[in-house]
Amino acid sequence: MLFLILIVAAVTTCCDGRDRVYQTNTEILKDNNLYESFSHKIAYIPQSYTEINTDTVLNNNFRIKIKYYTLPQDSVLIKKTIPPKTNMWYYYHNFEARLVISKQGTPILDVFINKALFKNFETDWFWKEAIMQFLWIDYESITKHSVNINVSFCIPESTRCKDYVLTVDDLGALKINEINLSLLNI
Repeated sequence: MLFLILIVAAVTTCCDGRDRVYQTNTEILKDNNLYESFSHKIAYIPQSYTEINTDTVLNNNFRIKIKYYTLPQDSVLIKKTIPPKTNMWYYYHNFEARLVISKQGTPILDVFINKALFKNFETDWFWKEAIMQFLWIDYESITKHSVNINVSFCIPESTRCKDYVLTVDDLGALKINEINLSLLNI
């Protein structure tokens, strides 16, 4: 019995953590396979679900309803390292919009505006990295028989963007053209 007590005493005194007293926190975390979970931070942009609804009646008898919202399951990941050795993971949520247009009270167009609608205008690589940044009615280009909706897709934290104009006539025909908004502002 005395022998068993001596063994238990020896084991407990050897496991008191004295071997860790000269280790850094980083070394202790690495020894316990916890370093990765403490060395990176995650941020979501926007932080929560976002939805913007607009309902616009124009003087040419067009009514435009836009529901612009985030797609939490569709994000673009940007990784950065911030000193001292902290990895930041930014998840930029993509957006989608439902566009409903009517003329004189008669519905003429109901379409979802997302990356799939524009897939023929750019490479697959661009669409994997880009998010819908902006969507707005171009009030200056409204005519008696058509309206224009501008859409911009950008790769987060870069200057690479693609801009498009959606032209909808009074019969509901949708035409998409790529434009360069930076040249229009000169």
